[in-house]
Amino acid sequence: MEEHSQKHLGLTLHNSLSFKLHIHEKIAKAKKVLGSLKRLSRYLPTKTLESIYKSFIRPHLDYCDVVYHEPSKINAQGQSLSIIMEEIERIQYQSALSIAGAWKGTNRSRLYEELGWESLSDRRRVRRVLLFHKIVNNLTPQYLKDKLTAQRPDHVGISPPLFKSLVRYNSTNRFQSSFFPDAIENWNVFISSFQTMPSLTLLKAHLNNLFRPKCKSIFGIHDRIGIRFLFQLRVGLSPLKSHKLKHNFEDTPSDICLCGIGTEDTRHFLFSCSLYARQRAKLAATTITILTPKNLNHLANSEYLYLYGDVSLSDNENRNILKATITYLNETKRFS
Repeated sequence: MEEHSQKHLGLTLHNSLSFKLHIHEKIAKAKKVLGSLKRLSRYLPTKTLESIYKSFIRPHLDYCDVVYHEPSKINAQGQSLSIIMEEIERIQYQSALSIAGAWKGTNRSRLYEELGWESLSDRRRVRRVLLFHKIVNNLTPQYLKDKLTAQRPDHVGISPPLFKSLVRYNSTNRFQSSFFPDAIENWNVFISSFQTMPSLTLLKAHLNNLFRPKCKSIFGIHDRIGIRFLFQLRVGLSPLKSHKLKHNFEDTPSDICLCGIGTEDTRHFLFSCSLYARQRAKLAATTITILTPKNLNHLANSEYLYLYGDVSLSDNENRNILKATITYLNETKRFS
């Protein structure tokens, strides 16, 4: 009986040269843990939830990713993923929503920037280049290096070497997306930043610096509900009317605040709305007490301070400001 697919070392191969069976199997496994992550997201600290994702969900999506990866395409709207790559990315996005407590529809890039995550597409791109580094430096089986020794480097005598592109005229998209053509193209771009062959650790640090944003700290605060509200303000999708109108909520035909004065956006909510004058006075008193000894009172009117803290302050001082902001969010009951 003819078999159309077989599994080898956990990778499902199909006679059509498609990896959809493998990917859908891994997505199904990841979704089972994602369900648990969603249920736990209201109780566990942010860092614990992130550890669950990175330990029990992302490894399913990482498995053999350098083989099945399809590079994103560049168009007028920016980067565009293929349908199957978008399915994979959606798992990380849903995980990020649960961890941050953000609403569905939150901008993916802004959400990843808050958590300090690169996209899975960029992650696979980096992992391909790192594997290529191992191949070039004889850290993999010889049969992989043989694919390169069959051709001379594009620029002889240059260290590290640049390699000739394997993308030929009229090559299929499948061939162009496969490991060696895509890895060589990316290698030639990223390795040009180095005068000599970098170590694997140095190259990895360089690529992570390019693709992985720095995590926005919550300074160890474990108020799970309060952190959800804070993240919603940070990413610009919350119960505030301005945020909901921009995302076309049917129950929000206008962004005018209930106080009748101005647009209900983040700045209005934190500094101007007359409905929350008492709660705001408490927030201001706490903040001024922290800022005054350091002559930083000019920061008191900064939205960024209340959402992220400031580099001029210690972690403990930033933690207290964010906790005061969370108290304000809770006491106004605007986010309940």
